[in-house]
Amino acid sequence: MKKKRLNQKGEFGVFRLLIGAVLGLALLLVVLSIIADVEEQKYRISALHFSDGFSSAINLPNGTPVQQEDLFFKQGEVFTDSALAKKFNFEDETCILFFTDHSGVSVSADQHIARIIHPVHTDVFFDCKNIGACRPHCRVSFGKELPIR
Repeated sequence: MKKKRLNQKGEFGVFRLLIGAVLGLALLLVVLSIIADVEEQKYRISALHFSDGFSSAINLPNGTPVQQEDLFFKQGEVFTDSALAKKFNFEDETCILFFTDHSGVSVSADQHIARIIHPVHTDVFFDCKNIGACRPHCRVSFGKELPIR
């Protein structure tokens, strides 16, 4: 009795298809990781620009507005007066207030906490002025210019 031989050419075609699928999947994973890294990078750069804007406003404590354009914030980010006060060596954390005109940002009733509700792309405005015991008194606004004081 003769053994039937499988079509070796057909078997090799399936093997080549499998190799192509594995290489395609590997390439897809590389592309997705690059996209994720670029996405994360825009949030890191925005955080640096946020800090730079706040620092610039502190160094101009005469109420001169400072604007940082096109900043990106992640859902769930929280900005507090106490965290900024600690980072920038404020004696009194109550000297920092938050404002918003953006639907993606929620500010607490006492204006001392700002929460990012969903991913946000907006301009942020800062101003600081020496007022009373606050040296300086700073305001941070997401999405709208601050009124001159």
